[in-house]
Amino acid sequence: MKNMLFSSANLGRYIRIAIVSLFAMFLYAGETNAQVKRISVYFPFGEEKIEFNERLRLLYFIEDSINNKTTYTIHIKGYCDNIDDDAFNYILSQQRADHIKEILLNNGLEIQQVKLCKGYGEKIALNKNANEEERKVNRRVDVICYPLTMSEKEITGYDIEDNTEIKVFKDSISAKDFVEGETLILDNLNFQPGRHILLPKSIPTLKQLLKAMQENPGLEIEIVGHICCEPDKTKDAYDIDTQKLDLSVNRSKEIYNYLIKNGIDETRMRYSGKGASQRLIEIEKSPQDQEMNRRVEIIVKKS
Repeated sequence: MKNMLFSSANLGRYIRIAIVSLFAMFLYAGETNAQVKRISVYFPFGEEKIEFNERLRLLYFIEDSINNKTTYTIHIKGYCDNIDDDAFNYILSQQRADHIKEILLNNGLEIQQVKLCKGYGEKIALNKNANEEERKVNRRVDVICYPLTMSEKEITGYDIEDNTEIKVFKDSISAKDFVEGETLILDNLNFQPGRHILLPKSIPTLKQLLKAMQENPGLEIEIVGHICCEPDKTKDAYDIDTQKLDLSVNRSKEIYNYLIKNGIDETRMRYSGKGASQRLIEIEKSPQDQEMNRRVEIIVKKS
């Protein structure tokens, strides 16, 4: 009987040890597979502080998405619409970034985790600021949280360069529009849903890109595909044609192959897909938001 009691006690002890070990393994797995987390918070016109609902959304993000706050480094980027002059907007965008930084520090993050807190004024816009709906999405601060396991090179590859200006071309492009270091969004390049097949209406824009490459033999580019309607941790979306999770890669490759078939040297180009990891609109509330995230970008490597 004593031996049986001893064995039962030991069995219970071993079970507890096993449970604790498994729990530790899950925690460790969560650390090593940590994803980049990001949120965009939006500001009223001309204001340097967010309203109550946006503050709640930010606080929820901190608690829900960043379980172990100390395992992340933080980049905070402030922006404005194009109302008022450049100098005013640079100051306002920095004030917005500082405001968000203060909220983060008051809610569990440490000052040494914040590696970047910078205002960019109106220069890096997500659109042309053509109307109030477009201006709203530019009155924002982006908070990007990188796991400590990411190297500086990986972070640089994920993040948009500080001095990069995004240009949206809805109608036409030419060789003079390609400036080294800039990112161009080809807004008229559209694909069949769930496929990497271009719609017929996209062909004129594709021909303009080809002409620009032909007219400037020194032009070197990277073609980057993005998708919408998926969680940001999704590596890529399902491609009906390949039956694999490689939709954003295949869409950029489709453009790459078109240029090669029409005489552009492959050494002047490369292609990649970012899935849903680099959204322009964090929370897609409309078909227009989805369209902005479902895009092809041309990064000008050399002009």
